[in-house]
Order: sequence, then structure tokens, then C-alpha cells
Amino acid sequence: MTSGNGWFEAGSSLGLEASPEPGWRIVAWNGTGNGSYSGDQNPITISVDGPIHETAVAYPGLTIAATDGGAVSYSYGNVTGLVPGGSTQTIYVPPGSEVHLTASPSFLHTFLDWEDGAKGNGATAAVEVDSPLRVTARFDVAGQSVVFILLSAAAGISATAAVWILRRRKRGAAKVPSKRDN
Repeated sequence: MTSGNGWFEAGSSLGLEASPEPGWRIVAWNGTGNGSYSGDQNPITISVDGPIHETAVAYPGLTIAATDGGAVSYSYGNVTGLVPGGSTQTIYVPPGSEVHLTASPSFLHTFLDWEDGAKGNGATAAVEVDSPLRVTARFDVAGQSVVFILLSAAAGISATAAVWILRRRKRGAAKVPSKRDN
């Protein structure tokens, strides 16, 4: 962003627009002086009624991605949120903020690792955001889960077959006349 100053005729309107670099977002203007503006609009129009100083406040973006098979929860200060699996979300935080991340695998999945800028111990990580940053939580189908599913399916099929065989035997036994009936 560039700053500038100059002389303007008293009572004139002046339009200002801040254009941040990629990965940043203007979140507020802080103004001092008669006719200045403070707030979250961009662009703004001010009335030049005397000496004015305007500062655009920009926050860096933290892009959080979660592959299929899990989700990522995040928190900083009193802000919390969730990024569902298979999606990406960018949050804008005050420079120097520490954002805490927790990767949570969904059923039959496991957390693999963090890609990009996250450093942590297993499924939890923290990142300090001073400039635009991206982190990705990677999940995969749990190997033991696949074995469990296959064994469960095989057991279910075997149990169903056993019940079917027992029912057929009972029906067959009921139809065969005994020697006493003759």
C-alpha cells in the first residue's frame, strides 16, 4: 500500500480506497482530524475540514485446508471456527497472532500430517501469522479400518448364511414324515 499527502480545498470530498497486496485484507480505517473516518468500510469518502490523517489497517490471511477424511478446528483470541474436510477457508488475523489448529479425522480415517506452514505435535499445531500463510491437514483411510470393514462384512455374510442354513434344515425336517406316522 502507498501513503500520500497533499493539499486539498477545505470542504471538498476526498475518496480513498486501500488496495492490499495479495493475501491481505483491509479490515479498518483509523482516522484523526475534522472530517476523518474510522471504521471498516473500503472505499471511503471523507470531507476535508482541516488536517486529516487516515491509516488503512490490513490483516494477513491464513488459508487453512483439510483434505477429505477429517476437519480442522482453529482458534485465536476468542475466535473459533471449523474447516470441513475437502474444503479450504481463509481467515484474516491481526499480524503476530498465534493460531491454534486441531486436525480431527472422521470415522475410519487417520490424520497423516501437516503440510506447508504448520508445526506441531501430531494432530495439534500452532502457527504465528505475520504474513499470508497456508496450512493443510492431510487425512487418509485408516489401514486397520479397511481390515475391520472386510472382516466385519465377512462375519456378517457368514452369520447370515448360517441362519439361512439352519432355517432350511428346520423346514426340511418338518416336511419329512417320521416312521411313527406310517
